[in-house]
Amino acid sequence: MTLTLGSGRLDEIRWLVPQQALIIGTAGSEWALEGESDNKPVTPDSYSLKRKTTYGSNSTVQGVVVNSAVLFVMRQGRKLREFIYNFDTADYVAPDMTILAEHITEGGIIDAAYQQQPDNTLICLRADGTAIPMTYERDQEVTGWQRWANDEFTFERVAVLPRDNDEDAIYVSCRITVDGNETRYIGLMDNREWGTDVATEWNGSDFYTVFDSPGSTTLSGLDYLEGKTVAVVRDGMVEPEQVVEGGEITIQKTGDRVVVGLPYTSIMAPMYIQPQSQYKQPMGKHKGVFRAVVRFKDTIQAKVGQKLDTLETVKFRTTNDSMDTQVDLYNGDKRINFKNVYELLHTCYVVQDKPMPITVVAMVVWAEVYE
Repeated sequence: MTLTLGSGRLDEIRWLVPQQALIIGTAGSEWALEGESDNKPVTPDSYSLKRKTTYGSNSTVQGVVVNSAVLFVMRQGRKLREFIYNFDTADYVAPDMTILAEHITEGGIIDAAYQQQPDNTLICLRADGTAIPMTYERDQEVTGWQRWANDEFTFERVAVLPRDNDEDAIYVSCRITVDGNETRYIGLMDNREWGTDVATEWNGSDFYTVFDSPGSTTLSGLDYLEGKTVAVVRDGMVEPEQVVEGGEITIQKTGDRVVVGLPYTSIMAPMYIQPQSQYKQPMGKHKGVFRAVVRFKDTIQAKVGQKLDTLETVKFRTTNDSMDTQVDLYNGDKRINFKNVYELLHTCYVVQDKPMPITVVAMVVWAEVYE
């Protein structure tokens, strides 16, 4: 079959996605090719080809089908839209999925891939080499953006391969400068569910190498990270960072399992705090944050604070813990008191700057509006 889109202008087809109808994304609009009525097939003499929305698609990013929706990137690469049938209007609509985080796509999206397990996540890559995954659970009305970045390398391409008995595998092509030479590595993301034993299962860094019972404090075979400052985790304990010279580093003490890789810092910054009050309007007034209760899961180290330069270290080690062994993974609440500073805009940062696991489940903040 050869059909012509009656768009009235030059309108290049950018992607095709089979759905309840054949969804066609062009440079200027979105179309649906289907039967003339329900239960009728598409034939050369019987079909319906109609324009549904007029947003237009990016030339480099294929539309991605996720259950009953198609996610596609608009022409400028700044907006991700959800093409889905709306029963209220009895037609297709394409709402903007970046409406609450317009800054997240700054620079434009150049590639995307969809991971279905363990959760629905569309992994997008920006032109500046930052990965910006979007958690997408439409049935639960959950959409949320995040950023993956490391100062030492940039992401260029991403692909996801399904696995029957494991999480879907995320492969990334990364550009990195090693010993003054620009090169590219193919990386495989670790599973989100990494395990429960920090000493034997946790890795905690990027482009890492695992040394099993090395028998020496000198670790070699690190030429691919020549000149880089690397993080070291020995039997679940954080060692001082080292610089790779001649493909080697020297650590203070050997162990049964040593992991060496590029460090990164994880930062969680919730929306600005706007405490509700029956008699006080918080907007435009100075606010104080006095303390917070943070609920952690499978966590060993963390810092919490009002500003990134005034963070309080959360204490997970007790006087009963031996200093030469790692503490157990913590599950529960921690109360943190702040050196309060009144500001117009306040948030509560949670930071992990060590190669250790951290998961934040919930947070409650005590705040006051200053007249």
